[in-house]
Amino acid sequence: MSVQGNLTCANRIWETSITATTTTRAKMLVDHAPGGLTLPDAASFPGDMPQVTRGGQRVIGGNISSTDGTSRDVLIYRGSTLTTQSTGATGALAVATTSTITRAIGDFHGDGWTIGDAIMIFGPAPSTFGGFGAPDYSLSAGTYTALSSVGVLGVLTGVAALTLTVNGTPLTAESLAGCRLIRVAQSQRQTVASNSGNAAATADVLLIGGSNELDINNLLAADRGISLGASDVLVVASTGTISALPAQLNFNALSVLF
Repeated sequence: MSVQGNLTCANRIWETSITATTTTRAKMLVDHAPGGLTLPDAASFPGDMPQVTRGGQRVIGGNISSTDGTSRDVLIYRGSTLTTQSTGATGALAVATTSTITRAIGDFHGDGWTIGDAIMIFGPAPSTFGGFGAPDYSLSAGTYTALSSVGVLGVLTGVAALTLTVNGTPLTAESLAGCRLIRVAQSQRQTVASNSGNAAATADVLLIGGSNELDINNLLAADRGISLGASDVLVVASTGTISALPAQLNFNALSVLF
């Protein structure tokens, strides 16, 4: 995932890509938008006022394009961060076995987890208005380590104070230093035709505006969007493995910060 900030308009452009190595694991498209103060670049935007946001964003546009020669279905999930690893709140957070996530202190019940929730693991979030997250990595003592369980969908079959249990064995045992546990729910499913946006006769797919999107038929085009709180996210996944490189699914999203 990458992000660009346009401080003049208080918006962000988010980007991510799915390739064959991603398989069916989800990728972070739109990450946290915590509130804060950012001073303008006086050299580039003389006279601009500082930007102040309270935390949150509304995704107002975006697209999905493909260089894959095969049509692919993609899933879009909304998510809310319920647990973030920290010394004081969770102590050591880890995937203890291929079906369990454990913490040293605290209580998963108190974070809001319940049996039946869908869960995904992602790395650190942006910490300030202008910050950048590292959703594919854990972070300990300044060292980033690639996560094997990132973006894997699990369904909770057990919730105890110090242990979450998921159905089956989808996870990989590893430390989750600095990581987030995110409750997700599928928002929509879109079909992306082969070479969408990369063939003259095949347009890219709109991120917002699909016929199966929540309440879309009751809204004017100008009102369509996805509102996300400061700790909410938007993640995307392919239902099947993309063809070998250089084939890619590319996602872009434009959000307005508030």
